[in-house]
Amino acid sequence: MNSLGILAERRVDRVGALERFRQALDISRQTGDRRNEAIDVGNVGRLCLALGDRSFAQRNLDRALRLVRENGDRATEPPFLVGSSELMLRQGDSDRALALARSALDT
Repeated sequence: MNSLGILAERRVDRVGALERFRQALDISRQTGDRRNEAIDVGNVGRLCLALGDRSFAQRNLDRALRLVRENGDRATEPPFLVGSSELMLRQGDSDRALALARSALDT
């Protein structure tokens, strides 16, 4: 499902991509796959940001970062740090946006 979400996102079908990522998230939760759950939550957050739902985007991006850190999977952090950076920039917090972007580069 996650791959189908990525494909839909590349085709600029954001609503379709969001639906696929949510389906992937349900599967990850049902199977207890914490690594993919973190990725799926982050992908939902990124898509919510692209669709303009900043509040839901922030909750999901924050949760994704918490999950990847709990899992010790630092390699999956950068896209969610970049998403969080973009969110902060859209909210006018350029200092926090820059810190998050630098953190993504350092990971």
